[in-house]
Amino acid sequence: AGDKVYFSTDGPFADLYRGRTGVREDAVLDYCDLLAESPTKILFIDEPQEILRHKDALAHLRGEGHANVVLSEADYIEFLPIGVDKAVGVQAVARSLGLKQSEVAAVGDYHNDLEMVQWAGFGGAVANAVPEVRDAADVVVGSNDEGGAAEFVRAVLRRASRL
Repeated sequence: AGDKVYFSTDGPFADLYRGRTGVREDAVLDYCDLLAESPTKILFIDEPQEILRHKDALAHLRGEGHANVVLSEADYIEFLPIGVDKAVGVQAVARSLGLKQSEVAAVGDYHNDLEMVQWAGFGGAVANAVPEVRDAADVVVGSNDEGGAAEFVRAVLRRASRL
């Protein structure tokens, strides 16, 4: 449900998620109780070397119209409703603010950022982004650890001053 996080099991992967997100309120539910929930997304966590194998095995879900399956971290697979991705979210925000696509800038680094970077009027990738995101970007800036996001903001401001 909206603001709650449920885990199917407790253990190192649940701890990993809690550590990354700061989740404080959560619950471990058995499978039957999880089925009673209406999730906004489902996250599967495993060792990075296993994630690609799992994603390949689950690719049919998108083709069958069941879920949008994306990698959001090296050890995360996210299952989202069909038609939901970061580009859709950015489009909704832009629409509500009265912005044209050409007036939107977005920067990303991982597979789940690809559609957003492609859609934005000015798309950026940090240097340590996956190749697909770097290839889709209008500009590649320094890595996450090298102030890449700040560098992207400066690039956006330079671009805006020329328009």
